[in-house]
Amino acid sequence: MKKLSQKLVFIILSLALVCANGFLNVKSTYAAESNNNLQQKFEETMDSVTEIENKEAKAKYRTLTTNLIKKNNLKINTSIIDHNNAKVYKTKNKEYTVYTAQIKSPNTKFHEISNLTVFYDKNNKIKDYLETQVKESSKGTFQISAFLNGKEVFNEITDDEFTTAEANSQNNTGVKPYGVNFGKIADCLGLSFSVAAGLGAVCGTVCVATAGTGCAICIGAYLGFDVSSVTACVVGGVV
Repeated sequence: MKKLSQKLVFIILSLALVCANGFLNVKSTYAAESNNNLQQKFEETMDSVTEIENKEAKAKYRTLTTNLIKKNNLKINTSIIDHNNAKVYKTKNKEYTVYTAQIKSPNTKFHEISNLTVFYDKNNKIKDYLETQVKESSKGTFQISAFLNGKEVFNEITDDEFTTAEANSQNNTGVKPYGVNFGKIADCLGLSFSVAAGLGAVCGTVCVATAGTGCAICIGAYLGFDVSSVTACVVGGVV
């Protein structure tokens, strides 16, 4: 099993948290939580997942998830899930197994962070699942949507022009962010200030709404990032 970089998780979560602190149009459930409480919960979540690389284990949860979708026991709101490249994680104390797969579509432009994340308990029963969609809106800007256990909990369209992390990185090959400059990291990943803040609001919303998995499920909003993409945007030995 491969341990996720603690600093990498911290950077991604903190990116959303820092931006959200200065973003006014967030959901009331997120605003109701104090920044100190969320910061503490994020820090507790930082070191909570370990990637499972065993092929049999990954195949097991891929089959389990796809069967649940076919039977409509796991309700999703998108057309294509990239199960072939899905990842499986264990949470701290092995309380939950986490299955996450990227959302893709030939007809809609999705940012690479878009994903479905399913939390299974020790009996392989669904505890919670989060579908995070960051896609191009009808006016060519970012649209951020989140569905917790099949129900929409967040939907916001920004004024920022849509881009993907891949397209943005090609235009920023010479950018060398200094230290942990969250604004530049967000830009490198193709995430504007308001988009990162929106993801922070998603995380805060699901953190409040899920009593069982708690803030661990908000990691689902960030596991869609390819580790190499994030690493390429962070220099100076931060990751």
